[in-house]
Amino acid sequence: MKVFVDFFSVLSDWFGQDTIVIELPTRATYGDLQDHLRRGQGSAAPDQIWGGAKGCFSDRILATRNGRPIKDRGAMLQDNDRVKLWPMMAGG
Repeated sequence: MKVFVDFFSVLSDWFGQDTIVIELPTRATYGDLQDHLRRGQGSAAPDQIWGGAKGCFSDRILATRNGRPIKDRGAMLQDNDRVKLWPMMAGG
C-alpha cells in the first residue's frame, strides 16, 4: 500500500524532501512507518527526533494521519493515508 508522508520545517531538510510516497505491506502500522523512515531517509536526522524505542519519534515531533493526531505505534495505516510530520518549535 502507498502512504504519503509530508515533512514540514527542518524535517524536510533532514529527510531530504517535502513529500515522499512509501510502499508498505498491507496491514502496516504507524510504527512500521516510523521504522521505515528511520532506516531509510531518517539517517540524516539528529538523534533527538527519535524517542527511546527504536524507530519511535520523540515527543518533539507532531504527527497527523489524514488530519487527525496519531501517536500509537500500533495504529493501522490504510492505502493512500497521508501522514504529516512537524517538529515542535519554540521561539522568543
